[in-house]
Amino acid sequence: MNEDMRNMFLAIGVSLLLVFAVQTFLPQIFPSLGPEPEPQVTPAQAGDESGEGSAGGLTVTGTDGESVAAIVTRGAALDGNERVTIDTGVLTGSLNLTGAVFDDLTLTGYRQSVDPTSPFVDLLHPQNSRGGYNVAHNWMTSVGGALIDPKAQWTVVAGNELTPDTPLTLETTTATGIRVERRIEVVDDYLFRLTDRLDHNGTQGVTLAPIGTVNRYDEVIDDRYTTTGYISVLERKLREHKYGKIAKPSTNPEERLNPTSGETGGIVSTGGWV
Repeated sequence: MNEDMRNMFLAIGVSLLLVFAVQTFLPQIFPSLGPEPEPQVTPAQAGDESGEGSAGGLTVTGTDGESVAAIVTRGAALDGNERVTIDTGVLTGSLNLTGAVFDDLTLTGYRQSVDPTSPFVDLLHPQNSRGGYNVAHNWMTSVGGALIDPKAQWTVVAGNELTPDTPLTLETTTATGIRVERRIEVVDDYLFRLTDRLDHNGTQGVTLAPIGTVNRYDEVIDDRYTTTGYISVLERKLREHKYGKIAKPSTNPEERLNPTSGETGGIVSTGGWV
């Protein structure tokens, strides 16, 4: 055996010895570097990976910081509230009468894969189901609060389903005694028109502004490529506000997008959008 071959085998032997020493003795010297024990999962926590079973106590926090109950199956979530059927010809689903929110819409012209038998694409999902996503309309008061409780129960005044030929009329009464009547119409395949009538019998005037929100309740796992928060252009300046900063009181007036009564600061702008 020549010297080159002997040196090669010697190097291989030293390398194997070094690997063995590292794997054997390093975890004893630095216990934190050892393999982490696998978490113990109980059957209740395991749930169903497909989303058809219970999520085992998993809670979801929405974009508004509100904590939602444990995730349930889509069917269970739909059964948990009184609803009115929606069928526009290209959209099917239901309107949730708790909050009068759109949280159950399916695109009947699109499937989840090229397989013609695959399920249709679900566009909106109930808040406490996997992938919770909804659309809501409300009114904001001059002090920054919502006029209508998001959990308010709406009553059907006219109509028993929402279709292009049959509009729907709902009503509810706010905590301040304002009666809100809402008429919902299908004006195009994918377009809904909401018309609100507000009856106020109080002695003091109320200043209101309409607001529409699209709310997501699933936790964003990887946000490296997206901005998770409010984006606004106010006073000709792009502003990106993280949800965490919005949820917590701030000493910086620039971070108060909507100061409550008695607070100073906020962003005053003519025009722009949020």
